[in-house]
Parts: sequence; structure tokens; C-alpha cells
Amino acid sequence: MATEITMPKLSDTMTEGRLISWKKSVGEKVERGDIIAEVETDKANMELESFTSGILLETRVKAGDMAPVGTVIAIVGEAGESMQMPEKKGVPSPMETEKPQSEPVGDVREKERLPEPEKTAVEPAGEQAEAEKASPMVRRLAREQGIDLKLVNGSGPDGRILREDVELFLKEKQVKAEVQVEDEKQVKVQVKVEGKTLGPEPSIPVVEVATLPLSRMRAAIARTVSRAWREIPHFTVTVAVDMGEAEEVRRELKESGTPLSINDLIIKAAALALVKFPQVNNSFAGDRITVNSGINIGLAVSLEEGLVIPVIKGCEGLSLKKIAGRSRELVERAKNGKISEAEIGGGTFSISNLGMFGVEEFMAVIQPPQGAILAIGAVRDEAVVRNGLIAAARIMRVTLSADHRLIDGAYAARFLQELKRVLENPVTMLV
Repeated sequence: MATEITMPKLSDTMTEGRLISWKKSVGEKVERGDIIAEVETDKANMELESFTSGILLETRVKAGDMAPVGTVIAIVGEAGESMQMPEKKGVPSPMETEKPQSEPVGDVREKERLPEPEKTAVEPAGEQAEAEKASPMVRRLAREQGIDLKLVNGSGPDGRILREDVELFLKEKQVKAEVQVEDEKQVKVQVKVEGKTLGPEPSIPVVEVATLPLSRMRAAIARTVSRAWREIPHFTVTVAVDMGEAEEVRRELKESGTPLSINDLIIKAAALALVKFPQVNNSFAGDRITVNSGINIGLAVSLEEGLVIPVIKGCEGLSLKKIAGRSRELVERAKNGKISEAEIGGGTFSISNLGMFGVEEFMAVIQPPQGAILAIGAVRDEAVVRNGLIAAARIMRVTLSADHRLIDGAYAARFLQELKRVLENPVTMLV
């Protein structure tokens, strides 16, 4: 029996996907587990596996086209089989819609004496479309602000207009410029703020402004960080860590055939600290706290079009060597666009490292629904005082961004003290 292959939901925020390419051709044999297509989601490019065996009978989406989640994109079955497109139900045929209704039986004069039925206001087609694209609350906000929803670009599923879209449109319209072309090189500009003219500006050269549409990944990042900054009460705590001993251990292990990065040491140290301070590993869930039993640490990986955060699962039970191997594998898959949804989901804590760019200190935005994220700065030579004497040290600053609904300042500070203790005594990570 022929089987439908549908566009899967490959991420929690995915509503549609772009079919990048078909890996199998029509008429070709397909085994269960074979990669039949490559799909672009809002987070990464992912490979689509076939969950059935047979012949690829038909492809219904062309390479490069978008398809909503759940759309049938291909048919797999036995040679000679076919599957017809389902007919739409509940839609009257043209003959049915044009068929005149029979006149009611009765005295025409009696009918003339009856009062005209009260006409029900019919919402115009344009307003019906707006109603489908926006909630009543959003439509009311638009009416109050005098905004035509047809001019607003929706960022929700299927182009649905959200409250944030209306607020963004309103902000963009608060400052307007009326431009009169003087000649090919100069213009006169009048700036208006909320309809009030502030006065003409001197003639200025014409400047062409280009706009770029958001990529799917950048749009997903925008939604995530906006939600995090709007909903999570962030606070930050920073400590300076002497990385001299950690760098020496890393050097010795590398010489013995076990390559490690500073990030690997930080991941292992963070896992050990999270075991002692488990609240930092918890998640906020509305009116309750989710206690995560496993320590799954996400590692922010920068890509040309944005970033992804692959997750190393079960860090509390992994050796330093296994963490290093898993980290290298995930980073390579992320940079090659081969990361899977399972490998970027389920994180309970995250680490973002900008030290390789010379950044000394920064704060990172928490990834919902996680409760904290660790920002890593560069390891630098600094002068410190030891036993009353000035000495050189290799200092790295780490900043914990924490959700104040879950974690208090003193608890966050003790977590960082433990992290600092482990990193400055790296032999504890080798046990």
C-alpha cells in the first residue's frame, strides 16, 4: 500500500520547511532509514529519513519550495501503485452555488405585507482575512492606533499577525521623513515626529538604503531572544578565574595524545559545579519549577547565518575525554549543517564562549526554558597580588546570567565559587 511522506516538524518552532534537495529520484528504490531529502528548518539544515520501504513513486514538492508542516511531499509504495490527491470536502460545486432557490408556496400578497427581514451586517472580505490573521486583541490594538493590518507583516505561523508585529509597526511609523528630490544628487528632508514637523534639514546627498529579509534562522533567534529578554528577569554575577593550572593540564594531555580545548575543561567543570548546585540546572515552567535530573549542557556555535546550540547529554556521567570527543563531533556537524533536532534539544544549561575573539567579559541571554547561561571571556595575562607580591597570572572572567525566579544572587555566587575552585584545581576533573 502506498505511503504518504509528509513535511515533519523538525523543531519546536517550525511551522514550515524549505525542501533543499531530493536525495532519491522518482522510481528509485527506498529502504527504511534512507535519506530521501534535505530540509531547511528555522534552525538548521536537516536530513529527512524515510520511515518505510518501497519505490519513490511521486514527489509533490520541488527543490527550493516551501511546504507547511504536515504537507504530503512524496509517495512511497510498490511499483505501479498510485495515490490520488484527497478531494476537498464541504465545498459546494459551482452548479450548487448557482442553483436558484424555489419560491415559497403561499399568497404573494401575504408575502408583500410581511416586513422586510432585518439585514445582518456582513464583514467585508478584507476584514475577514484580517480576522483570520490576527486575534481580537491584536485587531483592537490596531484599531486604537489607526493601523491597517493589511500593511503589517505577520511573524506568526502562516503569517499570523502577533501583538509584537503591531507594536514594531507602530514604532517604525513614529518617525517619518518626507523627501523631496532636488536633483539627482541632493534632497531636502523634513523630519516629522508623530505628525509634528520639526523643520527642514539642509540639503543632503541622496543615500540609498537597502533592506534584507530575515533568514529563517535569524527570525527564530529573534523570537527566542525577544521572548527571553521580555519574560526572564536576568541578573548577572562575574568572577575571575586563574587558568594557569588548567592550561598546563591541557598542554600535558595534548602531548600525551588527548587533545582538549579550554571549552572542554569549562564544560566538565560546569557539570561538576551543577551537581553540587542543582538549582542552576532547573527550568521555570509557569507556576512551578522543573527539576532536571540530567545535566545536558548546550554549547553555542556561531554560524554564518546565526547560531545553534548543540547539546551534550548526560555530562554528569561523562569523562573529560568523552566530553571533548562529543563536543568536537557536535561542533563539526553544526558547522556543516548536519545537526539534527535531537542534538539541539533538551538542554538544561548553556555555555557561550567569545574568548577566541578577544572579548574579555560579556553577558549572554538565557535560552528559554533554561534557568542560566555561562558567558566565557578570553584568557589574558594580568598582574595579581600573591603573598604581598605582584605576579603575572592567566586570568579568565566568567559571567553567569541567571533567572531570578529560580536562583538568588547568593546561590549563583556560590555556584561560581565552585566552578572557580574546580578550574583552578583541574586535577579534580581527571578523577
